[in-house]
Amino acid sequence: MVGADDVMILVSNQVRFAPVSGSPSRGFGLIGLKERALSVRGDLSVKRSGDEFRLEARLPLPNGEDT
Repeated sequence: MVGADDVMILVSNQVRFAPVSGSPSRGFGLIGLKERALSVRGDLSVKRSGDEFRLEARLPLPNGEDT
């Protein structure tokens, strides 16, 4: 649920090709994004439906506290 003190980010992309199996990874990808969102009391969801990839993030806005 998005509140008045939250920001919602939505990224939607049409999938044009399948990921290459065994391709090298340079980071933590979606797991890292989810962990970062949770670390600030936010949330992140990733969905794929047909040829659409959708990422939704809800993050709290800073309220003047040190984060």
